[in-house]
Amino acid sequence: MKRLITDKQLKEKLGGCSNMMIWRLRRDGKLPKPKKLGNRNVTLEEEADKAIASLVGL
Repeated sequence: MKRLITDKQLKEKLGGCSNMMIWRLRRDGKLPKPKKLGNRNVTLEEEADKAIASLVGL
């Protein structure tokens, strides 16, 4: 089963970055675009992990 993470959880995975940093990384195509679930932005954890790995060069 695929797990969804919120923007808050995504920021924690990125070491506590700001909302603006998340926005910029998405704008630049370095993070996947979020989906709306109610009033929250959510991202597939698998996609987020792949994007983070590419950011750090793994």
